[in-house]
Amino acid sequence: MILERLAADGHDVAVVTAQPSYNDHAVTRQPWSEFVGGVRVNRCWLLPERKRWELVRLLNALLFLFRAVAHATMFRRYDLIIANAHPPVAIGLALRVISRLTGARYVVHLQDIHPESAGAIGRIKSDGRLYKWLRDIDATTCRQAARVVTLSSDMADSLRDRGVEPAPICVINNCQLPTYGQSPTNPSRPLWTSDGVRFLFAGNLGQFQALEDVAAASQLVRCEKRPVGLTFMGAGALEARLRVIADPSITQFVGRQSIHAAHIAMHEAHYGIVSLAPGVIRYAYPSKTLAYLAAGLPLLLIVEADCELSQMVQRHGLGIVSRGAGAEAIAEAMTEAVERSSEWTPERRQQIARFYEDNFSADRMLDAWSRLVRELGNAAAGQPRIAPHGKVAA
Repeated sequence: MILERLAADGHDVAVVTAQPSYNDHAVTRQPWSEFVGGVRVNRCWLLPERKRWELVRLLNALLFLFRAVAHATMFRRYDLIIANAHPPVAIGLALRVISRLTGARYVVHLQDIHPESAGAIGRIKSDGRLYKWLRDIDATTCRQAARVVTLSSDMADSLRDRGVEPAPICVINNCQLPTYGQSPTNPSRPLWTSDGVRFLFAGNLGQFQALEDVAAASQLVRCEKRPVGLTFMGAGALEARLRVIADPSITQFVGRQSIHAAHIAMHEAHYGIVSLAPGVIRYAYPSKTLAYLAAGLPLLLIVEADCELSQMVQRHGLGIVSRGAGAEAIAEAMTEAVERSSEWTPERRQQIARFYEDNFSADRMLDAWSRLVRELGNAAAGQPRIAPHGKVAA
């Protein structure tokens, strides 16, 4: 979407990427080189991989970075490079090499901040030498960038807290992605087992989402007025663990579903669960929030109360914010949500969907990217040719 808009703006746009893949899904192989929406797409060969093949994924990351650097320094020169910051930290080194060899400026698109987000969940020791070394590398990358784009003011503040002043920061959140012609199939299995209040978590079942506490809360929540149903839609490293913890009488796991099926579930649910492990909200933004809001789905939010997202939900009446992150606090929030479920009339849900359109629509996001690139082009007194470098997950 972003690249197509920039091409429509008159820029000469190219992208270096790999064959599409996501979480072990089989995806039809695409042409190695083609034009899509006015964008020149160059796909490089990588080793076949699976999500759990850590060594192969590491080799592929290095191979991709090498090919991206070679492309931007030997085969075609660019004035501006926009890079999604994956693989984390390492992509910054590649950007700095390209910039040093060609003079191209670069924009870092930080949808997660590393290594801080990994440190927040204990994946890496936040007081260790490796953590400090990786943070210093990424801080230098951000300082030398033409612009740094993050998804929230909390993320922007975290970059400034590193002690190294980054390049000018722009907060441009994402939008709900279109289906790109995906066939409108129904869910592969029934999504709801009761007529009670339906809670939906749709997304990756991983460590960043604090889902063990959500699953444990299902054992504690009880409401005499209406039954409760909890659905986990998605897959991930914690799925087996969550199945053990959750109350099977009210919880179901429906696996990965099509985007269309997920949209159906969001329209049928009473609440969409947005949860992050403590501290993670400072370094990442839960993208499922936007999908829920676009569907007019009230939120059950489980993040710190003082963050931008919590304040937005409370200020605009978009759902319920849990008073804590533990299982008991989440169960209390779910009970409150059940008691207030009648408040979310069709009119209220339409208001939520309008709030999304007014604040997070695709047009707003694309206009912001157009302004950013135009400002950089004006500053350089020339029209940039843009080549984003980042492994595309699709």
